Amino acid sequence: MIDTGFLLTVFAAELALLTLILLLLVIRSILLALRGPGKRRRIREAEIDLITAIESDRPTSYPFAKLRRSDQVEVIFDLLPNLSGEPKTRLAAVATESGIADWALRWCYSRRWYMRLRGAEVLSVLGQTGPALILLEDDRPEVRMRAVEWASMLPDPAELEMLCLMLGDPDPGVRFTVMDCLLRIGGEVVEPLIRAIEGGTGPEVTAAAMRVASGIGDHRLAELAIRHCRDPRTGVRAAAAAACGSVGGQVAAETLVSLLDDPDQEVRREAVNSLGRMNSWASSPGVARLLGDPEWSVRRAAAVALDGFGPLGSLYLRRVARGDDGPASRVASQALGPPEYRVPT
Repeated sequence: MIDTGFLLTVFAAELALLTLILLLLVIRSILLALRGPGKRRRIREAEIDLITAIESDRPTSYPFAKLRRSDQVEVIFDLLPNLSGEPKTRLAAVATESGIADWALRWCYSRRWYMRLRGAEVLSVLGQTGPALILLEDDRPEVRMRAVEWASMLPDPAELEMLCLMLGDPDPGVRFTVMDCLLRIGGEVVEPLIRAIEGGTGPEVTAAAMRVASGIGDHRLAELAIRHCRDPRTGVRAAAAAACGSVGGQVAAETLVSLLDDPDQEVRREAVNSLGRMNSWASSPGVARLLGDPEWSVRRAAAVALDGFGPLGSLYLRRVARGDDGPASRVASQALGPPEYRVPT
């Protein structure tokens, strides 16, 4: 049987340890509270002196140099987004000369993911090149997202190829970040995008690449978009239909008309939306047929497209609105507007 005195001793030791931990936490909180106003004052002074040094073309700022490294990074993050042109270039040069860039570069190789993330953030703000390709393959999605933004600032061919392949990233946040960055880059990504699509890297990459193609609207992507409208995978066909609406052309319009009979509602909706964007009024008969589609989203897209086709589209809308097909006549009437605002026929 365990001795009662021994148990009391263990309990007293644990209680003393817990009390000591609580006491240390209280002391730490007090020290942080006392240091807070002084830290903010020093950072404010450093920011003011640094701005003065930049405007007067003074090489260094003594208050800035005295700050701790983490506080220097905070100052740079506060000032850089609010500057442009020559002052921003000078501030970035001051940060580089003070060793912040080298410090952030070492962070990028840290074993702690949040340190790698911080390093990528600092270097991207400074506009510095670094191990972006390595961080694009990081095991943490937070780091990959920041690396994507970093790599898209001044992308080289290898980074563009990697970004296009990352359209199939397993994390949705990373995929959307890649798509956004590729759209902002624009025409430079067309050739890597074509290689990513033709490389057979999977339906996720192909569908996402087609979505990017629909945002870019480059004629070099027309042939691929038309070809993938016949893809057996629903997501790829829908994305290709959206891309056809951006690249345009007679062949693309004919392909989209053939998709109006697709068994999948998403493909039919994207085909109608694309025909509307292309103002393909010649497709009005096929689009009007979808006013009776069993899916409301398809019926609504058809009504909006016909409304944008001008007089011919309005003629079809009026004809259906006067008919006996409940869902079709209702959506056509909604597209035409209230009766008092309609043009008499």
